[in-house]
Amino acid sequence: MKNILKTLILVIISLLFLTACPYLSTSTMVRTVGLGEEAPPLGHKTIALEATIDELKATDYIAKYMPDGDEGLTYYSTGKYNEKGPSNSCNLRFGIGNYTEFMLGCFAGYFNQDLNNTEAVAMNGEVITLSGSSATNIQGLQLGVKRLLTDYSEPHKISMFFEGQRFSTVSYNKTNDYDGTINQFRTAILFAYVSPKIPYIVPNLSLYYSMANTKRKNTFADIPLTRNIQSLGGELNLNLNYSVFYVNLYGGMEKEFSLNKSNNQITYLGSRAGLRFNYSRSKN
Repeated sequence: MKNILKTLILVIISLLFLTACPYLSTSTMVRTVGLGEEAPPLGHKTIALEATIDELKATDYIAKYMPDGDEGLTYYSTGKYNEKGPSNSCNLRFGIGNYTEFMLGCFAGYFNQDLNNTEAVAMNGEVITLSGSSATNIQGLQLGVKRLLTDYSEPHKISMFFEGQRFSTVSYNKTNDYDGTINQFRTAILFAYVSPKIPYIVPNLSLYYSMANTKRKNTFADIPLTRNIQSLGGELNLNLNYSVFYVNLYGGMEKEFSLNKSNNQITYLGSRAGLRFNYSRSKN
């Protein structure tokens, strides 16, 4: 029986090495969606460390399919505009005075590209239906600044927020020649009401403009090497505070207006949790 099992294992391993298996790899360009900001900035000499769960949105992808397990042909198609993936970030925030807050963070994401029953076109014009899934990782940095426009002691808060992100895509080595970088900028106006009776529950409303510049290292004629994706968004979020802990739950909708696509509207959800400390009792 042992000899039979050894023989079967040897046969299976040999078949795996000698048989050409189809392989699918993709390089997906993405942008981030949502804002996740509350209107009140951190107070004077306050520092916060937080973790967030956000969403990514596909802009386009290039798929490489090797039907014979070798290099084969490269097929490509535009990405589905409603496909989304998760991202996570870690941010450090600190207040300067009672009116200005700065944010520095890093984030990473994992975009799973499901290409089942998706038609793709090869360089020679051949059309096939892709079957399988692949993934693209992202990693990057983000910077933000918030400035309170109303009086700090007033319960109604209005702030301006500016954010810049720079991140890159990281694909499997079969398609990393088509990876690229994304520079994304947002500007927003934030509204909130901090009730003197319930200061630990703060509802917020945000209106923002987003511009994402995506640039691939290499591409095909039907997929732009660079593109500027502009959108307008509206967001509702609820900030819950308890002692040094806080949680922000948010959701909203973005509308792309720079691309001629019929399904360029997207909804999203996100969350943020953190710890906030005042490391000085002095006041501004």
